[in-house]
Amino acid sequence: CWLVALGWAQPILQFQSGTPAPGATNVPLTTNQIVLVFYDLYAQISSLSQVLVVNTSTSTPVPGTTSWNHSTLTNTTTLTFTISGTLSPQTTYQILPDQIVDANSIPLTIPGFPAPYLFTTECPFNFVSGTPAPSATNVSINTTVQLQFSCPLDEGSEVILLRSDNTPVSGTSTVAGNTITFTPSAPLAYNTTYTVSS
Repeated sequence: CWLVALGWAQPILQFQSGTPAPGATNVPLTTNQIVLVFYDLYAQISSLSQVLVVNTSTSTPVPGTTSWNHSTLTNTTTLTFTISGTLSPQTTYQILPDQIVDANSIPLTIPGFPAPYLFTTECPFNFVSGTPAPSATNVSINTTVQLQFSCPLDEGSEVILLRSDNTPVSGTSTVAGNTITFTPSAPLAYNTTYTVSS
């Protein structure tokens, strides 16, 4: 009689984790390293390997250097990509496995490596401009108020227009991308100071 032991065989090479994580959003612009960790039982991933990070909108590689470390204690190989410079705001990047190679510089097929491996950087939110301009005078009483910001706005965003006595002005706010426009329901008052907030 034959006895056969059946069990789950762990792959000798497999993607384990990455920082930023696959699909991460709002990645800080101060991020200066990308770290990839692989379960690598026989240290197949060579120190010749490079981490390739590409700006998906321009197809331009991110400049930087790759360092390699293998731990026999955990049977893992870590590739750390140190970025030269800074990432661009509100930009999607892709990490490509093309340059992860063996000792003969042959690209390795790595089970579990995300396809595609993408992450997106944050958008620092700042006020860009306004119409009428801040502190403007002699503004038409039929004006609308338009504010532009550095990042896209939520559809529910509103502009609040206050008279000098803090009375709110009735009107409607509309959002288009990074811009919000407030249209008063009636002409504004003559010779009156207004305060805008959002």
